[in-house]
Amino acid sequence: MTNRCFVIGPMNEKHIKLLEWLAHDVVEKILENNNFEVFTPDVPEFGNIMHHIIRSCDRAQLVIADVTGNNPNVLYEMAIIDAMGRPCVPVKIRDVADNEKDLQLFDRAQYRHFEINARETEEAINKLGPVIHKVLQARQDGDLIENPMTDYFGIPLNSMSSAYGIARSYYRNLVVPCFEGKIIDGPDFALEEESQIIDRKMVCIIPGNLEQATRREIDFLVKRRSFVPVKLNAYGREITIYLLSDEILQNADPVIVDIPTTLASLRESVLSRLGRNANPKPNSPDYQEIQSDEILQFKRYLERFAYNDLGTHSSNILRNFKTFNIKDIKDLKATEIKNLFENN
Repeated sequence: MTNRCFVIGPMNEKHIKLLEWLAHDVVEKILENNNFEVFTPDVPEFGNIMHHIIRSCDRAQLVIADVTGNNPNVLYEMAIIDAMGRPCVPVKIRDVADNEKDLQLFDRAQYRHFEINARETEEAINKLGPVIHKVLQARQDGDLIENPMTDYFGIPLNSMSSAYGIARSYYRNLVVPCFEGKIIDGPDFALEEESQIIDRKMVCIIPGNLEQATRREIDFLVKRRSFVPVKLNAYGREITIYLLSDEILQNADPVIVDIPTTLASLRESVLSRLGRNANPKPNSPDYQEIQSDEILQFKRYLERFAYNDLGTHSSNILRNFKTFNIKDIKDLKATEIKNLFENN
């Protein structure tokens, strides 16, 4: 899938050529090996320009904002990006900034902006390149993108009740208990000694679409004898979890497996991000693109919780908790799950 970098800035006649220079001579060059499409709002598209900009900000993996002159439209667009928690690099182009006063009282760029000289292409590439790659790495690692809203709330506004919250709840209410509880009922191979609990393993199987994050898919794998249900007691609470069957394990240590059915609730986030007038059908390209992004956010946050939780709960989580992506649950080969731990 091609990534998108959206370059926004003042669209008046005085600035548009500099914006195109920034996008295509500087940013495009920086991202040439990262599979990015770089574009500006100055594209032929029918309809409301603000709808186009909001949609582009939402779908972009990276936004570069020319905040020269503190143009109100650009600052408004940056507020939208901040609420989304999207990576945004503010840039001021010096030969214009020197001749214009930043009159607006609130300067979003005070958090950090990067000044470059107009048409000094190599200098601009050298200055912005490390910044852009650092931002992309932070996004890849699942780190929060710093901006006024994430600094205050601790999470992006559009993640308060979606991917972030769902991943956190899943981690706390299932992953941690699976590593700290005790299996109390199940087939003989599942009943562990205390020493085995220390080395317990778990895989979260993440489907390629939200329609497969259901109990039906788990039941299918149980009937296929890939999964075996067992009872686990954690903190006085008894829950049903699943292990790879002994036919798959072949005397290897038990592996807990789960399909996070809570993912299905992300469908509301997908529909919201589509907008009121978009095609809400799951097979539409827009739906599938946003669905993939929501699932990816869940995965990144979940892995981040496991990484950051070292020492708080079982120290074994970091080493023995894994995620596994699969496009279609029916194509799952349980031996692939087992093999995840062979080189541990």
